[in-house]
Amino acid sequence: MTSFVKHLPAYRWKPFVLTLDEKHIENRDSEIAPELDHIKIIRTGLLPSMRGCYLFMKRKLNRKHSLENAENGTLRWESKRTKISRKREGFGRKLKRHISSLLIALPDFERNWILPAIDRALKEIKKEKIDVILTSGPPHSVHIVGLVVSTMTNVHWTADFRDPWMTPFNKRFYPTSRLSNRVERWLERKIFQKADVILTTTERLNDKFNAEYGDLSKAKIKFLPNGFDEDDFKELRSLNNYDIFTISYTGSIYFGRSPEPLFQAIQELIEENKVSPDEIRVKLIGNCETIGPRLTMNVIASYGLDSVVEISGYIPYRKALKITRQSHLALLLASDQPYQIPAKVYDCMGTKTKILALTKKGATADLINSTGIGKVIAPDDIENIKDYLQYLFHNQKKTMERVEFSCNQYSRSELVKDLALELDHIVTS
Repeated sequence: MTSFVKHLPAYRWKPFVLTLDEKHIENRDSEIAPELDHIKIIRTGLLPSMRGCYLFMKRKLNRKHSLENAENGTLRWESKRTKISRKREGFGRKLKRHISSLLIALPDFERNWILPAIDRALKEIKKEKIDVILTSGPPHSVHIVGLVVSTMTNVHWTADFRDPWMTPFNKRFYPTSRLSNRVERWLERKIFQKADVILTTTERLNDKFNAEYGDLSKAKIKFLPNGFDEDDFKELRSLNNYDIFTISYTGSIYFGRSPEPLFQAIQELIEENKVSPDEIRVKLIGNCETIGPRLTMNVIASYGLDSVVEISGYIPYRKALKITRQSHLALLLASDQPYQIPAKVYDCMGTKTKILALTKKGATADLINSTGIGKVIAPDDIENIKDYLQYLFHNQKKTMERVEFSCNQYSRSELVKDLALELDHIVTS
C-alpha cells in the first residue's frame, strides 16, 4: 500500500491514507514514514476489544508460568492445545471456539478498528470530495470498512486482496465455526457484488475468484502482481557478500513454518565433512524466538548448530534489506500457501539475492521458477536441500554474481501505472 500511495501522484491521483494510530502499531518502522511526508495521513484509534482485555489478563496471570515453561524448553499450554482435535473437543472448548469465532475473530483480530474507520472515512470523503476508495487486506476488516462506506456514499471502490479470505477455502489460523464461516462467506460475496474492481496479486487466486464469483462479473476481477520499489535498493548496489557463506531469514516463524529442514541439511553436511561449521552462518531475523511450541534456541541446540545459527529480533526494513543483500542465500518458508506470495520474494528481486524456497506447488513456486531467482524444494526433500547448499557453498563466486532476470513487470512504479488506469476507468465509465 505504501508504494501505491508513493507513486499514484505521478499519474494525477491524490491519495489520502486512513490507518491506525501509531500507538497501536507494533514494530513501527520510522524509516519508511519520510517517503510519505507529502501525503495526508489520517489516523484513528481502536474500540476496546474482548480479545485485548483477555490477552492483557492472560499476560498478567501467566507470566510466571510462561517463564517456567520456557526454561524447560516447551510452552505447555500450546502443546496441549495442538493435541486436541475437533472430534475430541469438549463442550466448554467448543462453546469458547464458537464465541471467539463470532465475537473476537470475525473477520479478524483487527475488527475493533472498523467502526472508528467508518466514521472517519465518511467525514474525509465529504471533506476532500474523494472519488475512489481503495482497501487493501489482510486484515480483511478493511474490506468491511470499504463495503459500508461505499454503500453509504456511493463512492467507487476497489478492493485489493493481497491474500485469500474465504475463497478458495474457509479462513484459517483463526477460531471458526459453521455460523462464522457462513457469515464471512456472505460478507465476502457482498464485497464482490459491491466493489467496482477486485484486485488479486497472483494468477492462481485470480482464477479461483473467477470460478467462485465469475457470475457477478469476471470483468471486475483483475490480476495486479506485487512487486518491489527500485528506490529501496539503490544504496545497496555496492554491498558485497559476507566473508562467511550466509543464509538469512527475515520475518516471522508462524503458521506451521519451520527452518528445521535447513537445520537438518546443514547438520548432515557437517557430519559428512562437506561443510565446516566455521564456514557457514544462518541468520534468523524477526519474530523467530519460537518454532511452534518450542524455543528456537532449543531446536538449534538439538541439531548441534549453536555456533552456526544466530537469532536476532526485529530490525527496520532497510536494515533487513541490507542483510539480505549481503547474504549468499535467502531462506523462504512458504508451506501451505498455494495462492499467495510472501513479500520477501520481491525484496530478493530487488537485492538480486538467490532464494531457497521451502515450499510445494503454488503461486510462490510459479514465480520463483519463472524468474529463475532461486530454487524451489519441498520441505521434506532433505537430500535436494543438501545438494543445493553444497553446490552454492562450493561455487561461491557464482553465487556472488547477482541474479539477473526480467524484473520490469514487477517494478512497483509500473504496477501503480496499471492501477491508475483501473482507477481512471471506473470513475469515467
